[in-house]
Parts: sequence; structure tokens; C-alpha cells
Amino acid sequence: MGLPQAAFIKEFKAAFETRFAASFIWSGGQRQSNVAALAPHPKVRRDGCVKLGECFELGDLRSELTSHTLVVEFESGAIAVHNLVKYWPYILGELEKAPTRPIVLAHFSNWNSYGSHRNLWEWVQTRMVGKTPFIARQFDHWGSDAAARSREFESCFGWIEGVIGSVAPLHASAMRGVANAVDAAADMDVKGERTE
Repeated sequence: MGLPQAAFIKEFKAAFETRFAASFIWSGGQRQSNVAALAPHPKVRRDGCVKLGECFELGDLRSELTSHTLVVEFESGAIAVHNLVKYWPYILGELEKAPTRPIVLAHFSNWNSYGSHRNLWEWVQTRMVGKTPFIARQFDHWGSDAAARSREFESCFGWIEGVIGSVAPLHASAMRGVANAVDAAADMDVKGERTE
């Protein structure tokens, strides 16, 4: 059985804030402020029916840093290449929303799984990086091995620091507008229902 997502996210946030000695504003999940969609294609739907709420989640976890947006994707099992590919139209501005700063994606999965999936992920990301304001890397969450996961977190944090330099939360005054927009939709999921 894979590592539960909620446990991973809680552990990642705590380790990240400890490592960089700061509090960060975190978001993510299926909230309206964290989803986007391509224009629907009825020809690839049964009976041409497009359902409301068909969209991509833009990160299981994300935080606005001073110069970049940190996005974390988590897979309990094998890496899911679509959780990388969905960022391609996003960073190109082809979804109904686009990033306002470069994206740094840390994608965690269980490496005791299909290596061919990780190879395909690497192939795709090499085509995305360099042409767009985007950089990504895969990491192993190590399943139930907390000590190995802690070491992998340190590797991830070192990589992030190497990519963007100083790691700090976006200044509080600059976050007011973001926080207000997030607060307005924070408790709504993509179907417009309140979440806990």
C-alpha cells in the first residue's frame, strides 16, 4: 500500500518550513483557485457530453515564493505522466489561467514501481524545460520508510534552493491580493460545493 497523500503533504510542509525557517502560505487540491481546463472537445466524449467540473488540479500542494511558484505533485504509487503533461498548456497560457511566475515542480512517487514511467516522465520534461518558465524533477517518497523520505526531502530542498537561489515566502504585503482571492474560493471545490 502506498503512502497516504494527506500524511505526505503534512510531512512535506513541516520539513520545508523547518528547513527554510519560515512560514509559507500553502494551497492546493481541487479548489476552484487551483484548477484549470483545456477547451472541451465533445468529439472525445461519449454522446458528445462534456461534464461540468472537468479540469486539471494544478498541484497537490503549492506555495508562492519570492521569485517562483513551488508546486508539489504526489503519487502514492507509480509516477503519473499526465500530472506533468498538464502543466504544458498551463505554462504556455493555453488554459483559462496561466502562471504569473516561473513554476518549480517537485514530483514525488514510489520508485518501487515502473521505471519505464519515470523514463517517459524524464523524456517529456526535457521537452518542456528551457522553452517555458518551468523546471521539474522527480523524487522518491520511499513509501513507509520515513528516514529515507527525510533524506529525499533534503535532496529536494537542496535542488529547489539550487534552482531559485534564496527560498523565502512571497512578502506578506504582496500576498494580500493572492490571499483575498484564495479566501474567496478557498472552501469551494470545483463543483462549487463547500469543502472541509
